[in-house]
Amino acid sequence: MHLLGEYGGRYSRNKYAVLFAITLTLFSTKKLWWRKSFPILKPQKAKEFCKTEPEFHIETIKEDMPLIFGVTSTYARHLQLPELTRLSQTLLHIPKFHWILTEDSYEKTETVTKLLQKSGLNYTHLNAKNNIPSPTKYIKDYTTRNLALNWIRGNIPATRDAIVYLMDDDNTYSLKLFDEIRATKRAAVWQVGLVGDLLSEGPVRCENGKALEWRTFWWPDRLTPIDMAGFAFHIKLLLERTGAHFRDVPDMESDFLSSLCVTRENIEANNCKDILVWHTQTKIPKVMDGSSRSK
Repeated sequence: MHLLGEYGGRYSRNKYAVLFAITLTLFSTKKLWWRKSFPILKPQKAKEFCKTEPEFHIETIKEDMPLIFGVTSTYARHLQLPELTRLSQTLLHIPKFHWILTEDSYEKTETVTKLLQKSGLNYTHLNAKNNIPSPTKYIKDYTTRNLALNWIRGNIPATRDAIVYLMDDDNTYSLKLFDEIRATKRAAVWQVGLVGDLLSEGPVRCENGKALEWRTFWWPDRLTPIDMAGFAFHIKLLLERTGAHFRDVPDMESDFLSSLCVTRENIEANNCKDILVWHTQTKIPKVMDGSSRSK
């Protein structure tokens, strides 16, 4: 047994020595089979193969960049939580952003309170009941919008470099849009997709920061034919015009902008090509009553 064991050990060591020698011979050969199957990219070809620059610019935090106040009015419904969740997770990618969320309710709801607490965002949570003391005729949420504007006036100093942007909770926003918002000097405008029975509405031709041509279907003679998601304004403009507010009128956007002394003739238009925000609407789900569930 001792002789067999010693013989077997020698045989095993010799076998591995032979295999190792064969392996070295193969790897020392210039034309190896795996080189044909997996070609090696030389540095200059690798640069061509891999694009190092991203296709769009993602904001980096700069100390001197303006703060953005995003103002959102929301109300209780089945889609409220999923739509606010989607929006809040978009906003997490935006540096120097403060979310002002105003609820259409007599009290701050537990649903929205918990969402904000877990969101990781800088936020202010407000509430007011719309249609009080009497039902509105045209606009259902102008009270909650005005509440947010009054909060800004009462809490943000005039020396603060900040932009205000009004955001519906069911819209879809490109991250690049916030670059456009942050470039606003006084008030700026851009196109909005899927609104006013059109694929896009707003300025379609710009020159030297002015909108020369507009695309619109509904009421083209409006002072500024644009959706709520299609403009932003500097906080200084809001503080200068203390009487500027939303009213219950059909053309709420133009009416509000005119109270800021902004019209289509003097509003900034730097990007008339890209569509970076869409007026999307989620289909209302059909939810069965709890009493109809089988036991």
